[in-house]
Amino acid sequence: MTRGPIPSHFWRRPDIFTAVAKFDCTTLIIEVRKATALSQEQVARLTGLSQSVISRIESGRLVLRDVVKIRALLDGLGAPQMVPELSSVPELEADAGTLAEQLSQTMPRDYIEAQNRGPRHSLHTASCYAHLVGHKLPAARGADRTALLKVGARVAEWLGWLLQDHGDMPAAERWTGRALEWAHDAGDPVMTAYVLFRKANLATAQGHTGRALGLARTAQHYCSLPRIQALALQQEAHVHAHNGDLPRALARLDSAHQRASLPDSDTGDETLDLDYCRPAYIELQRARCLLEPSPRQALTVLEQITAVDSVAAGDRGMLQACQARAYTASGDLDHGLQLASQALDSAVDTGSARVLTELRAIGRQIANHPGKKPVQADGFLRYLTTADLLRVDRGQRQRAQ
Repeated sequence: MTRGPIPSHFWRRPDIFTAVAKFDCTTLIIEVRKATALSQEQVARLTGLSQSVISRIESGRLVLRDVVKIRALLDGLGAPQMVPELSSVPELEADAGTLAEQLSQTMPRDYIEAQNRGPRHSLHTASCYAHLVGHKLPAARGADRTALLKVGARVAEWLGWLLQDHGDMPAAERWTGRALEWAHDAGDPVMTAYVLFRKANLATAQGHTGRALGLARTAQHYCSLPRIQALALQQEAHVHAHNGDLPRALARLDSAHQRASLPDSDTGDETLDLDYCRPAYIELQRARCLLEPSPRQALTVLEQITAVDSVAAGDRGMLQACQARAYTASGDLDHGLQLASQALDSAVDTGSARVLTELRAIGRQIANHPGKKPVQADGFLRYLTTADLLRVDRGQRQRAQ
C-alpha cells in the first residue's frame, strides 16, 4: 500500500470507472482507503465532508444523492477531468419521464462536444447517462417507459460508439447490443436500423465480414431514411473491399453518395445525430476502401474532399491519417510523416484507437521501406510503438521522443 496522493492508475481501474459512473460512493471510498491506507478522518479533510458522513457512506448506511456533495467527494479525492461536470448530469432522483426529457435536451450538445474533443473526454458522461437509464427503466411504466427506452437506446449507442473509438471492443459490443434491445422494445424503427448499421460497423472492424454484411443489409430493409440507407450501403462497401471485390464496393459507395446528397430527412428526434453522414464522409470511406489496392487513387479522392467539402469534426483525425497513409504508400514519406505526426497528436488528444490503427499501418509501411528513411521516421516510430491511448499523455510523448 502507498500513502499520500491517490496514484493516477487507480482511476483507470475498470471497477473504479464503473463506481464513479454509477455514483457508487461507498465502493469508491472503500477502494480509495484500500489503495492508500488513508483514514476516514483524512478522507474527510480531503473532501470537506465530516468523518461521520464518510463513515456512513463507507458502511452503506448513507447513499449520497446530493450532486454538490458527490462533486466535492470526487474533487477532494483527485478524480481526473474525465469525470463530468455533475451540474450537466440529470438529477439522480428524477422520474423516468423527467429523465428522458432531460437527456433529450442535453444530448445534442453532448454529441457536439464528443465530435470536437473525442471519445476520451466524453466516455464518462455517456456512461453516467447509460447507468441512469438502466437504473430507472425497471420501475418505469407506460409512456414514460417508452420515452426513456427511446432516449436510452440513443445513449447506449453513443456510449458503444465512444467505447469502439477508444478501442474497447467487448464493452462496445455490450452497449451496442443494449441499444438494439432498447430500440426494439421502444418500437423505434429508425433507431433500430441505425443500431443495426452500428453493429455491422463493429463486426467489420473485428473481421466478421459475413455477419457485417447481413447486418448492413438488414438495416437497409428496416428504414428508408436516405442517410441511414447511405450509412448501411457504405458499410456493405467496406465488407466487399475487405473481401477483394472492389468493383462491387465502389458501386455501393456510389449509391451511398447519392443518398447522402439528398435533402435532410427529419427524424423527429434531435438526439439521433446523422449530420456526419455527408457526401464527404462517404468519399472518406471510398478512400479507405482504395488505400490497399490503389493508394494513388485514394489520395486523389482525399484531395478532392479537402478541396470541395469538409467532414465532421470527429472524422478529421481519420482524414489526416488516411491522407498520411496514402502519401506514404505512394512513396512520399516526407509528406506522409508530416501528416501522420499531426494525426498522432490528434489521436492522443482525443483517445481515438481508430486513428491509431491507421497510423500503425503507416508505421509498418515505413519500417518495411527499402530506401533511405526521413530523419523524423525514427521519432515517429518510437512514439507509435509506445503510444497507449488509454494511458498516454503529452508528458509521456515528450519523454518517448
